[in-house]
Amino acid sequence: MTVHVIGVRHHSPACARLVQRVIARDKPACVLIEGPGDFNPRLGELLLEHTLPVALYSYANEGTRPAQCWFPFLDYSPEWVALRSAQQVGALLRFIDLPHWQYRAIADAKETQNGLQPRSRYAQVLELMCQRFGCDGGNALWDHLFEGELGDAALQQRLDLYFDELRGDDPGTPQDQARELQMARWVAWAQAQVQGEGGGKAGGDVLVICGGWHKRAIEQLWPLQPTGPEPVSPAPADVRAAGCYLVPYEYRQVDALGGYSAGMQSPQFYQWVWQSGLQGAGEQALKRITRRLRAKAVAFSTAELIAMRSAQQALAQLRGHSLPLRGDILDALQSTAIKEALDAPAPWASQGLLGDQHHPVLREALLALTGEGGGTLHTDTPLPPLVHDVTARLKQCELTPQAQHLSGKGRHSIVIDRRRAADLPRAHTLWQLQLIGLEGAKLLETRAPHAARQLPAALNFEEHWSLTQGERWYPNLIEAAAFGATLESAARNRLALLVAQRDRKST
Repeated sequence: MTVHVIGVRHHSPACARLVQRVIARDKPACVLIEGPGDFNPRLGELLLEHTLPVALYSYANEGTRPAQCWFPFLDYSPEWVALRSAQQVGALLRFIDLPHWQYRAIADAKETQNGLQPRSRYAQVLELMCQRFGCDGGNALWDHLFEGELGDAALQQRLDLYFDELRGDDPGTPQDQARELQMARWVAWAQAQVQGEGGGKAGGDVLVICGGWHKRAIEQLWPLQPTGPEPVSPAPADVRAAGCYLVPYEYRQVDALGGYSAGMQSPQFYQWVWQSGLQGAGEQALKRITRRLRAKAVAFSTAELIAMRSAQQALAQLRGHSLPLRGDILDALQSTAIKEALDAPAPWASQGLLGDQHHPVLREALLALTGEGGGTLHTDTPLPPLVHDVTARLKQCELTPQAQHLSGKGRHSIVIDRRRAADLPRAHTLWQLQLIGLEGAKLLETRAPHAARQLPAALNFEEHWSLTQGERWYPNLIEAAAFGATLESAARNRLALLVAQRDRKST
């Protein structure tokens, strides 16, 4: 019996393939995955046939402001691949991290000097490695080291060296330490299970899939943990305080350039890598970039496309890549299509947000590689009753939310005339959605068109609403489900709470 810990980068096709092959080859008796332990009784929800990306959404409302956490899954996420592969070989399967709502409440303190936060070891080591390998930022470094064509043994060795160097002797933050101790306890429990000490079936190995930052700490901690019963992740005392649910997700939400710090840039590109390999992904990238630029009326001729293809091949050869990587493709576009000086470095050289300071051609190219649309949940996925009630109410009232990515393309408003009895159910529904905190339901303005005289605002009989289904749609509804199973009851209870809070402040 052995315990094998594989440190991965979240959303890396190379890591996902390694995990898939290791599980298929070794058929471990137990597979432990860095994921919220409170979801273990509901792992069957993840094993339904969803269309990815989807995410586990956790929230905690115990502090001064709610803490939210999204744990996305794409087809090439190592954790997702581990889930599916472990199921296929019949392995014992568990998530081993603290519940996200729990560790988000732990202060993630960092030492300061003279009020300034010093640069972390992680940042320093990453900068030194980028200099050594001549890479423009951590994303290019990762691709250069890992996303090329490597055998399993070479890839595993590189991953171990890379993550050991990044972590070094850094003890981690209080959050890190609490999470790593919990994961180590799970490993000790699983080891006892496969040895038959815990009453489980003896024989087989334990495979642990975790973020590479945690790998060394888990390996050091788990042998020190006493053998005991299966670790239990605490349930929140009140569903209003915390919870965890499965929600749909969008490609743009996974993109690091969109604000997801643990994500990889250009998720659509890596989806192509997962499906078709580097060569197929490169062809798809050229097509999508060209199509998007021309749709935006950017002059990008066939001659420039040929020059870009030649440049990316030359850059790949110069950098020692057997096939062009994402950075080679984007650098080739920049050298081919940009004819003037740039005001800012290429956006793919950092993890910052994609913004107006970046050249529009480069922005459009990155958006082409980000991907559009998102995932859907299987119809059997359990959701709070409030979500189903709201869906039914909207259908009954013939209210159709507008997709967020279309909200800026022309004014879209729902007009309600309070004088018409047929409009009252629609008005009630929209006001109740706003009352429970659904960000997508907004009253834009009120009017009194063709009124004989100027009316005070309170007497305006025409309401103009926007109803937008964005990334906060399902999380808002899930959080509001704590107030009631139907929209009417949730709005009534929410209103009562707001009134009570106002009365307390006034006394």
